[in-house]
Amino acid sequence: MEDAAMQTKRRYHILFFVLRKNRNDDARDENRSKKTRCSKWGRLSVVIAAIVLVVYAFCPNPQLFTNLSHKISNYISITLNLTTPEVRHVGFLKVHKAGGSTIQNILFRFGIRRNVSFVMPVTQYKLSEFGKVPYDILNNKQGHHFDILTIHSVYNESVYARLLPRDAARVAIVRDPLEVMISGAYYHRDVWGVDYLRKVPNDNYIKNLILFPEMYDNNEFSLTRNSMAMDFGFPKGLPCTESDSVQHYLSYLNGNFDLVMILERFDESLVLLKRLLRWTLKDILYIPQNTHHHPAISDLNLSSSDISKFELRNFLDVSLYNYFSNIFKLKVLAAGDDFKYEVEHLQSVVSKVTDYCVFHESLSNSRHLTVYKSDWNAEFNMNADDCRTMMTSELKFIDKIRTVVKTNLRGVHNKTFSFKS
Repeated sequence: MEDAAMQTKRRYHILFFVLRKNRNDDARDENRSKKTRCSKWGRLSVVIAAIVLVVYAFCPNPQLFTNLSHKISNYISITLNLTTPEVRHVGFLKVHKAGGSTIQNILFRFGIRRNVSFVMPVTQYKLSEFGKVPYDILNNKQGHHFDILTIHSVYNESVYARLLPRDAARVAIVRDPLEVMISGAYYHRDVWGVDYLRKVPNDNYIKNLILFPEMYDNNEFSLTRNSMAMDFGFPKGLPCTESDSVQHYLSYLNGNFDLVMILERFDESLVLLKRLLRWTLKDILYIPQNTHHHPAISDLNLSSSDISKFELRNFLDVSLYNYFSNIFKLKVLAAGDDFKYEVEHLQSVVSKVTDYCVFHESLSNSRHLTVYKSDWNAEFNMNADDCRTMMTSELKFIDKIRTVVKTNLRGVHNKTFSFKS
């Protein structure tokens, strides 16, 4: 009994101290200017803390206290709409041929609706290339930093830190390395006419690239060899025997990125992105961008020996993909019981939006598509303008944003960037 009395007395002392401190704080705040007063969220946090302490003081059962405090804070959050603000500062590493154009379209649409600033080169469609100084960018900053970086760049921590605020979320995406290589080989040959790829015979095109690198693709990094590792800024000269050095750099990257998405698990990736950035369902809807048709792996006549040779030459991409695939699996496991259902809901809505935008509705039609309220979204509408924006190609989107930026130009943000961290 004596111990129980002492515990109750201590709880009263704690409660009295907190409430007295709050009264003193309130008195001081009254003498301050309005600019320095507590924010709405801060005052509401004090209220929640006081209520929880009252429950603690009068509730002898610890488990009951925990349950009650959770219910009280949840009720107050719902009643007063205490939601954490969405993230508007994002650095996205757009890896070649890994679904990055679709993610970029999502980020462009989000940023335009919020009127944020983008990292935008003066003339190019990328910020940087491997081993080269970044291109000059337009000075459309709204403060000390830009808000969103979502064009092609080679990852460099110091460059990202100079361009983006410290609270910016850093995200990236990877894809099965053989798929990246095949997609890149066909795309850069057929669309951009890259010289070394045009020299490879059409018959057994991919097989020749893999088996005869000394003839066609003998570089350590290229559009078809360790291209993801190149985009992630891996240093040159890492042989596959130096597994410790490779793992050290992978660990470094994991410390730099909040989320590395997996193309093969695209919808799951988007739900994780939505949760990380605290965005709405409408913000992450998509129609695939910059797709290029090419033969499937099963149609390429590749033997197990061919694939082994590919994996040996592309060991950095293979290591990168395996490393972040394992981390992704852990993130999904930790995402909660409703994660699977949220992913299924996203897939259902994407299917309806695609049907509305691509197959059935004329974009000149004034009708809209209503997506009704669910456990994961408030009700919202999709209209023809939304469809047009979702289907705007990468280069056209960049040109449109660059044109808008130039109408309010504040000069060229021209700094010499070093690729040494």
